[in-house]
Amino acid sequence: MRLSRYSLPTRVLPLALALAVFPFRTASAAEETGEAYGTGRNAVLDLYQDFVSPARGSRCGMHPSCSQYAKLAFASLNPVDAYLATMDRLMRCTQDAGTYPARYVGGQRLSYDPVSAPPALEEAIVPPASPAAASAPAGEAALPGWLEGLDFPSDAFAVYARAYASAADPQGREAALRGMSRCLRHRGDYRGLGRLHRFVLAHEPGLASLGKDLYAEEAAALFDAGEYERSLSVLRLRASRPEDPDFARVQLLRCLDLARLQRMHDLTAATAPLSGPDYGKAAEGLRALPAAVDALPRKKPALAGMLSAVIPGAGYAYAGRPGAGFASFLINGLFFWTVSEAVLHRNYAIAATAGALGAGWYAGGIRGAYHSAQQENYRARQQAADGPVQTGYDAFERNEPTRSEL
Repeated sequence: MRLSRYSLPTRVLPLALALAVFPFRTASAAEETGEAYGTGRNAVLDLYQDFVSPARGSRCGMHPSCSQYAKLAFASLNPVDAYLATMDRLMRCTQDAGTYPARYVGGQRLSYDPVSAPPALEEAIVPPASPAAASAPAGEAALPGWLEGLDFPSDAFAVYARAYASAADPQGREAALRGMSRCLRHRGDYRGLGRLHRFVLAHEPGLASLGKDLYAEEAAALFDAGEYERSLSVLRLRASRPEDPDFARVQLLRCLDLARLQRMHDLTAATAPLSGPDYGKAAEGLRALPAAVDALPRKKPALAGMLSAVIPGAGYAYAGRPGAGFASFLINGLFFWTVSEAVLHRNYAIAATAGALGAGWYAGGIRGAYHSAQQENYRARQQAADGPVQTGYDAFERNEPTRSEL
């Protein structure tokens, strides 16, 4: 059956495309940069999120979701690049989950794929742990440690805060503040730990050693959250010296930040002061890391892009994402078939519309293959660093001041 040249899709599809490419920018800056579902403003995507997605149910295995990813892309990139990034994301949706870091949202494990690349390959949010069964100890003095051991840091924090308020001597206040810092670190609340640190510096000048120690704890909390650059900034404020008793521990954390940031030249110099039974093994692994990273095979982003230009999806497969490659090949094939059929039946308006839409998927696949190769190289380097970084992190935690020292 021959299609009408003036059918409804001929008039509606260009309008929908125009609305998708040129979003209404009525959101605040905070909304535009947030990953939470529903933040940002875009006429077509708002309609989808408010009406279509609730009816279909949540099926996206990525975080942020594809619709939210598109909103964030249009808020942070130019319209053309944002459109191509959205097409790339749709082809990668729920494919090749093992190539993405995990994030747990609402108890569900999702593939973390933010607009800004490359993502930090850390477990951004870990699943909640089930507290072990135990009996409450007698006496309030033992209560904070008991709650902390049961993975109830918020409850323990409240008890430590009450102990701080009632402490009559500096030693009691210091012990309570250290307990509060451990709870915030355990909870992963680096912002709260930073506020506590600044409170100590401003209101407890007599606890100078605690103020210095909290630099390392704040930096460690930032490292746990994948904020490696900010962790380094805090350690620079710490300004530790070789004669300081915790110099080696602080220096080790600096090395771990450099390893995750892949600053291999700086890492080699930073590991020089580390030695001895406590840190020697960790330092040895970190010193060998630059050579191990240099020896890794690398994907060529330009080659990945060219492969997808010749055969849609081939670049994704080359970059280690065969699922996305198959989706790209299938989608581009469907658009090519649609355009061919429309031209064969002389429906040139339909052919032009489908061609315009298909061009976005085609170009998005080329862009996506290029960036996928970059991300695969980044992922390989991070995986090479996993072992040495974990060994170093274990040494950092193992040499934490004991409670008797607190």
